[in-house]
Amino acid sequence: PSALFFFLPCSFSYFILYPSKRNFLSNKDRAFFFPYTLSIKKEILINQSNVPINNKANIANRMQKNKYFIGLSPWEWRIALILMLFIAILAVAQTLIGREAQFKQFIERAGLIGQALEAFTRDHEGRYPDDGIDNHSPEGLSPKYIQWKEEWNIDYEVHDNGRGGKYIALEYLGRYEKGQAFHSMGLTRDPNFRKIYGRGQPIPGKTNRIWVFHEEAPVFKP
Repeated sequence: PSALFFFLPCSFSYFILYPSKRNFLSNKDRAFFFPYTLSIKKEILINQSNVPINNKANIANRMQKNKYFIGLSPWEWRIALILMLFIAILAVAQTLIGREAQFKQFIERAGLIGQALEAFTRDHEGRYPDDGIDNHSPEGLSPKYIQWKEEWNIDYEVHDNGRGGKYIALEYLGRYEKGQAFHSMGLTRDPNFRKIYGRGQPIPGKTNRIWVFHEEAPVFKP
């Protein structure tokens, strides 16, 4: 969507900057679609059949005396440049919004997974499922608790916390692409990352994000 959002206005700007590319339009249509383009208005005036030939020549001479570059006057260039700058800003904003959307979804899904984990503990004497493999559902966390999807690209991680216990966390592995293998970067193994970025915050220099449920929790062994 962001590419289309950028391409369409740029195409419109192209026809503004290059009058010769608008020959497929009639004079009437050109006046309608480009009412603010002074060079087009003058071009239409010259080509009108009811204008005497000598007047056409006078108009053409006056146009030659004016400073035009690719058919645009200085003020028209200013408008075109402002338009292109506006388009570029919108395209960048659209890209940033698209990037953040995936992380917002990760945080929302982390909440759903957390609810499923708590339901699991109620059925297993307060213990949590053991470590999962890549973006697959951990063993024991059946559809009874949550409809886990590989497309979420979330790795359920249970590892030593360095104090004799196990932590429970998630790592988002990035945007999902079918047929591509995804593996954890091991971000949850860093205790500082778990402490500072354990609620889906961006981690400097890293593309993945994490979510920490518990720094220490009992684990169910099937």
